[in-house]
Amino acid sequence: MRALAVSASGEPHRLSDPQLEELTRRIAAGLHVRGIGAGDVVLVRLPKGAEWLCLLRALYRVGAVALPCVEQVTAVELAERSQLTEARLQVLEPADIPLADGPAPVADLAPDAPGFLIFTSGTEGRPKAAVHPRRYLEANRLQLERWMGVRAGDRVWCTAAPGWSKSVRNVWFPAELYDCETVLHAGRFDAAERLELLAALQPQVLCMSPTEYRLCAKAATFGSHDLGGVRGEERAGQVDSAHKRSISAKNSRWSPVRAGQSRMKYLSCRLSPVHWKTFRTSCTSSSVRPCGATARTRLEWQQ
Repeated sequence: MRALAVSASGEPHRLSDPQLEELTRRIAAGLHVRGIGAGDVVLVRLPKGAEWLCLLRALYRVGAVALPCVEQVTAVELAERSQLTEARLQVLEPADIPLADGPAPVADLAPDAPGFLIFTSGTEGRPKAAVHPRRYLEANRLQLERWMGVRAGDRVWCTAAPGWSKSVRNVWFPAELYDCETVLHAGRFDAAERLELLAALQPQVLCMSPTEYRLCAKAATFGSHDLGGVRGEERAGQVDSAHKRSISAKNSRWSPVRAGQSRMKYLSCRLSPVHWKTFRTSCTSSSVRPCGATARTRLEWQQ
Protein backbone atom coordinates (compact mmCIF):
# COMPACT_ATOMS: atom_id res chain seq x y z
CA MET A 1 0.00 0.00 0.00
CA ARG A 2 1.66 3.18 -1.22
CA ALA A 3 0.52 6.67 -2.15
CA LEU A 4 1.89 9.73 -3.89
CA ALA A 5 0.25 12.83 -2.46
CA VAL A 6 0.44 15.83 -4.80
CA SER A 7 -0.35 19.22 -3.30
CA ALA A 8 -2.43 21.91 -4.99
CA SER A 9 0.85 23.55 -6.04
CA GLY A 10 2.02 20.32 -7.66
CA GLU A 11 4.56 19.26 -5.03
CA PRO A 12 4.70 15.42 -4.70
CA HIS A 13 5.15 13.65 -1.38
CA ARG A 14 5.58 9.88 -1.19
CA LEU A 15 3.82 7.92 1.54
CA SER A 16 5.18 4.47 2.29
CA ASP A 17 3.27 1.43 3.45
CA PRO A 18 4.46 1.81 7.08
CA GLN A 19 3.38 5.45 7.13
CA LEU A 20 -0.08 4.69 5.76
CA GLU A 21 -0.46 1.69 8.05
CA GLU A 22 0.43 3.75 11.12
CA LEU A 23 -2.12 6.44 10.25
CA THR A 24 -4.75 3.78 9.53
CA ARG A 25 -4.03 2.10 12.87
CA ARG A 26 -4.33 5.37 14.81
CA ILE A 27 -7.61 6.24 13.10
CA ALA A 28 -9.01 2.76 13.75
CA ALA A 29 -8.06 3.12 17.42
CA GLY A 30 -9.71 6.54 17.51
CA LEU A 31 -12.90 5.16 15.99
CA HIS A 32 -12.91 2.39 18.59
CA VAL A 33 -12.54 4.94 21.39
CA ARG A 34 -15.50 6.86 19.96
CA GLY A 35 -17.58 3.69 20.04
CA ILE A 36 -17.66 3.18 16.27
CA GLY A 37 -17.80 -0.47 15.30
CA ALA A 38 -19.42 -3.04 13.07
CA GLY A 39 -22.44 -1.75 11.16
CA ASP A 40 -22.10 1.88 12.26
CA VAL A 41 -22.42 4.40 9.44
CA VAL A 42 -19.81 7.17 9.25
CA LEU A 43 -20.33 10.06 6.84
CA VAL A 44 -17.08 11.20 5.20
CA ARG A 45 -16.58 14.44 3.29
CA LEU A 46 -12.85 15.05 2.98
CA PRO A 47 -10.52 16.21 0.22
CA LYS A 48 -8.55 13.53 -1.56
CA GLY A 49 -5.49 12.96 0.57
CA ALA A 50 -3.82 10.55 2.95
CA GLU A 51 -6.39 11.27 5.68
CA TRP A 52 -9.28 10.39 3.38
CA LEU A 53 -7.58 7.21 2.19
CA CYS A 54 -6.62 5.98 5.65
CA LEU A 55 -10.02 6.84 7.12
CA LEU A 56 -11.74 4.62 4.55
CA ARG A 57 -9.28 1.83 5.33
CA ALA A 58 -9.82 2.23 9.08
CA LEU A 59 -13.61 2.18 8.72
CA TYR A 60 -13.41 -1.05 6.74
CA ARG A 61 -11.03 -2.52 9.30
CA VAL A 62 -13.34 -1.93 12.27
CA GLY A 63 -16.41 -3.06 10.30
CA ALA A 64 -18.08 0.34 10.03
CA VAL A 65 -19.97 1.44 6.91
CA ALA A 66 -18.32 4.29 5.03
CA LEU A 67 -20.64 6.92 3.57
CA PRO A 68 -18.36 9.03 1.33
CA CYS A 69 -19.74 12.31 0.00
CA VAL A 70 -18.47 14.70 -2.64
CA GLU A 71 -17.07 17.97 -1.38
CA GLN A 72 -19.82 19.93 -3.18
CA VAL A 73 -22.61 18.37 -1.13
CA THR A 74 -24.58 21.04 0.73
CA ALA A 75 -25.25 21.29 4.45
CA VAL A 76 -28.90 20.44 3.82
CA GLU A 77 -27.94 17.34 1.85
CA LEU A 78 -25.49 16.31 4.55
CA ALA A 79 -28.20 16.57 7.17
CA GLU A 80 -30.63 14.56 5.03
CA ARG A 81 -28.10 11.80 4.36
CA SER A 82 -27.03 11.65 7.96
CA GLN A 83 -30.63 11.34 9.11
CA LEU A 84 -31.57 8.81 6.44
CA THR A 85 -28.65 6.51 7.20
CA GLU A 86 -28.58 7.16 10.96
CA ALA A 87 -24.91 8.05 10.73
CA ARG A 88 -23.09 7.76 14.04
CA LEU A 89 -20.34 10.18 13.07
CA GLN A 90 -19.63 12.91 10.51
CA VAL A 91 -16.08 13.60 9.37
CA LEU A 92 -16.17 16.83 7.38
CA GLU A 93 -12.67 18.16 8.02
CA PRO A 94 -9.32 16.48 8.73
CA ALA A 95 -9.59 17.82 12.28
CA ASP A 96 -12.73 15.69 12.75
CA ILE A 97 -10.80 12.44 12.30
CA PRO A 98 -10.54 10.61 15.64
CA LEU A 99 -7.00 9.55 16.50
CA ALA A 100 -5.78 7.42 19.37
CA ASP A 101 -2.94 5.17 20.38
CA GLY A 102 -3.35 1.56 21.23
CA PRO A 103 -4.92 -1.39 19.47
CA ALA A 104 -8.28 -1.50 17.72
CA PRO A 105 -10.28 -4.67 17.09
CA VAL A 106 -10.32 -5.96 13.52
CA ALA A 107 -13.85 -6.86 12.45
CA ASP A 108 -14.50 -10.42 11.33
CA LEU A 109 -17.69 -10.01 9.34
CA ALA A 110 -19.42 -11.97 6.60
CA PRO A 111 -18.70 -10.86 3.01
CA ASP A 112 -22.37 -9.90 2.66
CA ALA A 113 -22.22 -7.45 5.57
CA PRO A 114 -22.66 -3.79 4.50
CA GLY A 115 -19.33 -2.11 3.79
CA PHE A 116 -20.03 1.03 1.78
CA LEU A 117 -22.99 3.33 1.34
CA ILE A 118 -22.57 5.45 -1.78
CA PHE A 119 -25.13 7.88 -3.13
CA THR A 120 -25.92 7.98 -6.83
CA SER A 121 -25.35 11.16 -8.83
CA GLY A 122 -29.04 12.03 -9.03
CA THR A 123 -29.20 12.29 -12.82
CA GLU A 124 -32.44 10.30 -12.83
CA GLY A 125 -34.16 11.84 -9.83
CA ARG A 126 -33.09 12.35 -6.26
CA PRO A 127 -29.80 10.66 -5.30
CA LYS A 128 -30.29 7.20 -3.82
CA ALA A 129 -28.06 5.43 -1.35
CA ALA A 130 -26.59 2.26 -2.82
CA VAL A 131 -25.42 -0.27 -0.25
CA HIS A 132 -22.34 -2.26 -1.26
CA PRO A 133 -21.28 -5.31 0.77
CA ARG A 134 -17.80 -5.80 2.14
CA ARG A 135 -17.06 -8.20 -0.68
CA TYR A 136 -17.13 -5.15 -2.97
CA LEU A 137 -13.43 -4.74 -2.20
CA GLU A 138 -12.35 -8.20 -3.32
CA ALA A 139 -14.88 -8.34 -6.18
CA ASN A 140 -13.25 -5.34 -7.83
CA ARG A 141 -10.16 -7.37 -8.67
CA LEU A 142 -11.95 -8.21 -11.92
CA GLN A 143 -12.41 -4.65 -13.12
CA LEU A 144 -8.93 -3.64 -11.93
CA GLU A 145 -7.26 -6.46 -13.85
CA ARG A 146 -9.50 -6.77 -16.91
CA TRP A 147 -10.68 -3.20 -17.38
CA MET A 148 -7.99 -0.94 -15.95
CA GLY A 149 -5.17 -3.37 -16.67
CA VAL A 150 -3.56 -2.77 -13.29
CA ARG A 151 -0.37 -4.69 -12.49
CA ALA A 152 1.35 -5.08 -9.16
CA GLY A 153 3.54 -2.11 -8.37
CA ASP A 154 1.99 0.25 -10.94
CA ARG A 155 1.53 3.93 -10.30
CA VAL A 156 -2.20 4.55 -10.80
CA TRP A 157 -3.83 7.94 -11.18
CA CYS A 158 -7.60 8.05 -11.09
CA THR A 159 -8.80 11.65 -11.01
CA ALA A 160 -12.32 10.93 -9.70
CA ALA A 161 -13.28 13.19 -6.83
CA PRO A 162 -13.76 11.66 -3.37
CA GLY A 163 -17.38 10.76 -2.75
CA TRP A 164 -17.96 8.91 -6.01
CA SER A 165 -17.79 5.13 -6.13
CA LYS A 166 -15.06 5.42 -8.75
CA SER A 167 -12.74 7.10 -6.28
CA VAL A 168 -13.21 4.19 -3.88
CA ARG A 169 -12.63 1.39 -6.35
CA ASN A 170 -10.01 3.04 -8.60
CA VAL A 171 -8.06 5.21 -6.13
CA TRP A 172 -8.04 3.10 -2.98
CA PHE A 173 -8.51 -0.48 -4.24
CA PRO A 174 -5.50 -0.66 -6.63
CA ALA A 175 -3.20 0.31 -3.77
CA GLU A 176 -4.91 -2.05 -1.34
CA LEU A 177 -5.09 -5.09 -3.60
CA TYR A 178 -2.04 -4.74 -5.86
CA ASP A 179 0.48 -2.71 -3.86
CA CYS A 180 0.13 0.07 -6.40
CA GLU A 181 1.20 3.62 -5.73
CA THR A 182 -2.02 5.62 -5.96
CA VAL A 183 -1.84 9.31 -6.84
CA LEU A 184 -3.74 11.65 -4.50
CA HIS A 185 -3.92 15.04 -6.23
CA ALA A 186 -5.39 17.84 -4.14
CA GLY A 187 -5.54 20.52 -6.84
CA ARG A 188 -8.40 21.54 -9.09
CA PHE A 189 -8.35 20.54 -12.74
CA ASP A 190 -6.34 22.67 -15.13
CA ALA A 191 -5.53 21.18 -18.54
CA ALA A 192 -2.05 22.67 -18.88
CA GLU A 193 -1.09 21.68 -15.33
CA ARG A 194 -2.56 18.19 -15.82
CA LEU A 195 -0.33 17.60 -18.84
CA GLU A 196 2.71 18.80 -16.90
CA LEU A 197 1.90 16.51 -13.99
CA LEU A 198 1.34 13.54 -16.27
CA ALA A 199 4.75 14.10 -17.82
CA ALA A 200 6.36 14.47 -14.40
CA LEU A 201 4.60 11.57 -12.65
CA GLN A 202 4.37 9.13 -15.59
CA PRO A 203 1.60 6.90 -14.15
CA GLN A 204 1.39 3.50 -15.79
CA VAL A 205 -2.42 3.58 -15.55
CA LEU A 206 -4.48 6.74 -16.00
CA CYS A 207 -8.21 7.18 -15.53
CA MET A 208 -9.86 10.53 -16.20
CA SER A 209 -13.29 11.76 -17.20
CA PRO A 210 -14.13 12.32 -20.90
CA THR A 211 -14.24 16.06 -20.26
CA GLU A 212 -10.74 16.06 -18.81
CA TYR A 213 -9.40 14.16 -21.82
CA ARG A 214 -11.09 16.58 -24.23
CA LEU A 215 -9.79 19.69 -22.48
CA CYS A 216 -6.28 18.28 -22.29
CA ALA A 217 -6.38 17.52 -26.01
CA LYS A 218 -7.44 21.11 -26.72
CA ALA A 219 -4.73 22.67 -24.52
CA ALA A 220 -2.13 24.84 -26.24
CA THR A 221 0.68 22.70 -24.81
CA PHE A 222 -0.88 19.44 -25.98
CA GLY A 223 1.63 17.24 -27.79
CA SER A 224 4.69 18.88 -26.23
CA HIS A 225 4.95 16.54 -23.22
CA ASP A 226 6.47 13.09 -23.03
CA LEU A 227 3.69 10.75 -21.88
CA GLY A 228 5.48 7.58 -22.88
CA GLY A 229 5.18 6.05 -19.41
CA VAL A 230 1.39 5.78 -19.62
CA ARG A 231 0.63 2.15 -20.50
CA GLY A 232 -3.14 2.21 -20.23
CA GLU A 233 -5.81 4.87 -20.08
CA GLU A 234 -9.45 4.49 -19.17
CA ARG A 235 -12.48 6.61 -18.71
CA ALA A 236 -16.07 6.17 -17.64
CA GLY A 237 -19.00 8.11 -18.99
CA GLN A 238 -20.28 9.10 -22.39
CA VAL A 239 -18.57 8.05 -25.61
CA ASP A 240 -17.02 10.91 -27.56
CA SER A 241 -17.49 11.62 -31.26
CA ALA A 242 -15.97 9.39 -33.94
CA HIS A 243 -12.66 11.22 -33.70
CA LYS A 244 -11.80 10.20 -30.16
CA ARG A 245 -8.31 10.80 -28.89
CA SER A 246 -6.21 8.39 -26.88
CA ILE A 247 -2.89 8.48 -25.12
CA SER A 248 -0.42 6.35 -27.02
CA ALA A 249 2.63 5.16 -25.12
CA LYS A 250 4.30 4.49 -28.48
CA ASN A 251 3.76 8.00 -29.83
CA SER A 252 3.94 9.67 -26.40
CA ARG A 253 0.88 11.79 -27.16
CA TRP A 254 -2.83 11.61 -27.91
CA SER A 255 -3.54 10.58 -31.46
CA PRO A 256 -6.91 10.71 -33.29
CA VAL A 257 -8.40 7.32 -34.11
CA ARG A 258 -11.54 6.13 -35.77
CA ALA A 259 -14.60 5.06 -33.87
CA GLY A 260 -14.13 1.56 -32.53
CA GLN A 261 -10.34 1.74 -32.63
CA SER A 262 -9.76 3.74 -29.47
CA ARG A 263 -7.77 2.09 -26.71
CA MET A 264 -10.27 3.58 -24.28
CA LYS A 265 -12.36 1.07 -22.41
CA TYR A 266 -15.83 1.76 -21.12
CA LEU A 267 -17.56 0.41 -18.05
CA SER A 268 -21.28 0.67 -17.48
CA CYS A 269 -22.92 0.31 -14.12
CA ARG A 270 -23.88 -3.22 -15.16
CA LEU A 271 -20.56 -4.75 -16.19
CA SER A 272 -21.55 -7.84 -18.14
CA PRO A 273 -18.78 -10.21 -16.97
CA VAL A 274 -19.75 -9.56 -13.38
CA HIS A 275 -22.66 -11.30 -11.74
CA TRP A 276 -24.52 -8.60 -9.87
CA LYS A 277 -26.57 -9.68 -6.88
CA THR A 278 -28.81 -7.87 -4.50
CA PHE A 279 -28.66 -8.68 -0.86
CA ARG A 280 -30.99 -8.12 2.04
CA THR A 281 -30.26 -5.28 4.41
CA SER A 282 -32.03 -3.82 7.37
CA CYS A 283 -32.69 -0.61 5.43
CA THR A 284 -36.39 -0.05 4.95
CA SER A 285 -36.48 3.42 3.41
CA SER A 286 -37.36 3.65 -0.28
CA SER A 287 -34.41 6.02 -0.66
CA VAL A 288 -31.98 3.19 0.07
CA ARG A 289 -31.31 0.72 -2.73
CA PRO A 290 -29.36 -2.39 -1.70
CA CYS A 291 -26.99 -3.59 -4.38
CA GLY A 292 -23.64 -5.27 -4.66
CA ALA A 293 -21.25 -7.05 -6.97
CA THR A 294 -19.81 -10.49 -6.72
CA ALA A 295 -17.15 -11.13 -9.33
CA ARG A 296 -16.84 -14.50 -10.96
CA THR A 297 -13.81 -16.46 -9.92
CA ARG A 298 -10.71 -16.00 -12.04
CA LEU A 299 -11.11 -19.56 -13.34
CA GLU A 300 -14.67 -18.88 -14.47
CA TRP A 301 -13.57 -15.68 -16.19
CA GLN A 302 -10.80 -17.43 -18.10
CA GLN A 303 -13.13 -20.18 -19.23
